[in-house]
Amino acid sequence: MKKKYFVSLIGLLCLIAMSSCSNDDEISPQPKSKEDDIWWGYFKGTINSEEISLKNSDYSEHPVKNVRESIHDTSSGNDSINIMNTDILCNDTTALFVVLYDLNPGIRYLISSKRLGLYDSCIKMVTQRKGIDGKSQKSYYVPNENNPVKVEITDVLWLSQVEPIIDVEVDGVLYNDVNPEDSIVLNACYGVR
Repeated sequence: MKKKYFVSLIGLLCLIAMSSCSNDDEISPQPKSKEDDIWWGYFKGTINSEEISLKNSDYSEHPVKNVRESIHDTSSGNDSINIMNTDILCNDTTALFVVLYDLNPGIRYLISSKRLGLYDSCIKMVTQRKGIDGKSQKSYYVPNENNPVKVEITDVLWLSQVEPIIDVEVDGVLYNDVNPEDSIVLNACYGVR
């Protein structure tokens, strides 16, 4: 009798355990690695002491985008020259544009983009505000030649010869190209692929 009772109890416990598992239960997916997530990108830092933290999400908003170019230049002996163009939509009125050439870890100092050649790195920020007349006005901010912006590529992972994933730190001041008294202090890091 005890044996029947014990077998029935075990059977009842198994039934309860199995019924508590349901296919309807939500299983939260594990975050993809930057190697596996084609939308991977982030921006974290301060712009004029305002904290900003952005992260791309699958199939929806992508505030950090790359517009990568691969220039084929056989005359230099290289198969291709990789340039990473990154557009970061900081908020509704501000966008940061960074163009990096020579995608190797290390520090570079960026100056104004007005006199740059094809293979030069540059950085600029564009803001859009309503003027006194109510019309939208754009302002462009660039580094000053006497005060370049420090940009450090801290990590590069090559998925293929033309597919880099980079992590970058940016630290410096960008000046309004019309009114140098108007400036933006930038201290941030970002990653994009």
